[in-house]
Amino acid sequence: MSTGIDRYTRLNRIATGGMGEVWRAHDEVLHRDVAVKYLKREYADDEGARTRFLHEARNAAALLHPGIATVFDFGESEIEDGLPFLVMEYVDGRPLSELLAQGALDPDRARDLVRQAADALAVAHAAGLVHRDVKPGNLLVTDDDTVKITDFGIARAGDGLALTETGQVLGTPSYLSPEQAEGQAATAASDVYALGVVLFECLTGHKPFTADTPVAVALAHVREPIPDLPDDVPEDLDAATRRALAKHPEDRFPDAGAFADALRLPAADQTLMLTTPVPVVPTAAGPLARLGIRREHWPALVAAVVALLFVVVLVVAALSPDHGAGNDAPPSPSSSPTVTTSAATTVSVDRALYVGKPVADVKAALAALGLQTKVSTVANTGGHAVNTVKDLSPTGAVAPHATITLDVWGPAPKPAPKPAPKPAPKHHKGKGKHR
Repeated sequence: MSTGIDRYTRLNRIATGGMGEVWRAHDEVLHRDVAVKYLKREYADDEGARTRFLHEARNAAALLHPGIATVFDFGESEIEDGLPFLVMEYVDGRPLSELLAQGALDPDRARDLVRQAADALAVAHAAGLVHRDVKPGNLLVTDDDTVKITDFGIARAGDGLALTETGQVLGTPSYLSPEQAEGQAATAASDVYALGVVLFECLTGHKPFTADTPVAVALAHVREPIPDLPDDVPEDLDAATRRALAKHPEDRFPDAGAFADALRLPAADQTLMLTTPVPVVPTAAGPLARLGIRREHWPALVAAVVALLFVVVLVVAALSPDHGAGNDAPPSPSSSPTVTTSAATTVSVDRALYVGKPVADVKAALAALGLQTKVSTVANTGGHAVNTVKDLSPTGAVAPHATITLDVWGPAPKPAPKPAPKPAPKHHKGKGKHR
């Protein structure tokens, strides 16, 4: 454990709040600026606070991701009477809370910032760690809009105990999930809820639930309906925000990775620049994975698509009226103007990738390619899985935004009812009446 004697020279105080005070300092050994967080002196003798401070160091140090502030060192300062300190990566930015103090963000910017936070938080969830205090103050934003998550002080394993210690709920009431407010154990879905509150605040400039006391705020999260979002919020972003803010954990995204996937723009809305192609590779939970396309094949698939688009552009350029000799001559009055487009001229639809797959997954995969879908139910003669794709058309090279008709197996036929047994004939002896 480091003692910090003369190694970290304080330069200026960055922030203070909660149990800690953060300073920008210079590491005299490695010659770099760092952020040093000290436990506040009033908590120096609080064993619970010291333990939580140590947990923050261990939790953050176990997570390696560009979106999580890296921990370099932990120790007790001999020149500060044994005061615990935590040395972290210095992030040249400001908390998201400062940006939100100026009002709502543009929906596209809000989507991007929260998506970055969700991607980073997904690493913690994959490691079985729940942050439990996701809020704008713990999301640092740099000048180029890169997001870094900080403060894993009250994070714990996802299967940990309920969020009550000595009768106190841990977390910030404005971002507390309903189950946390009721004293239940926090899960990855609880972090999703908190990040949904952050997204709501980014889109509106205010929190979804406010009240006069922290207890009243917590109760509002449990009881009050989700307020409406502004009309300029795209439909998919509105839907993602509302799902993240669902009252019951099972109705939300199961973890931050799924939330991040929902916040990514559809492929049709992304501009493909051939000079600097930046293909978006789907995560393991995306539609390509569910369709059976193995992850190790994705880079080759993306490279093939980019190469194909490049060839198409070259062919179109070669066939254009202005290509070849005579380009220096002025165009004739009857010449058509050259139209430059950044979108792909065709989209490839491979039939083999979709036949036999669940229709929901196929629709999602085709939507990611910017294609529309229409479902046609096919009579199921038996032996076919319901709601799977029998066939689709057109396939091969199709126009962007084309509509693909999906022939989907309908319900299996019901077995024919068995004929009712005929009643046995009645036999009467003699002609007399029975008494």
